[in-house]
Amino acid sequence: MMNRLSPDRMPLKAALATRLVEVRHELYGEHGGPELAQVLGLPHGTWMNYENGITIPGEMLLKFMEVTGVEPLWLLRGSGPVYRARPLAPERL
Repeated sequence: MMNRLSPDRMPLKAALATRLVEVRHELYGEHGGPELAQVLGLPHGTWMNYENGITIPGEMLLKFMEVTGVEPLWLLRGSGPVYRARPLAPERL
């Protein structure tokens, strides 16, 4: 299968995936992938694909930001404050 992503965007995707993992580790623990996936309404395998660099749909990225309170610019660039707000408790979603 041919990769349609231009070479200059591949490091960005890898960096984004790394930051998704960082936030998940911090908020849900090293083995918290299944819990985060459940909060997001996803199968665990789908979430793991996102952590491995598969393109995350915009709607899911927005939901991830809502659930975790992560700062969008940090998620994109990896600099600045990590969180913009306290994450929502799962029961408030």
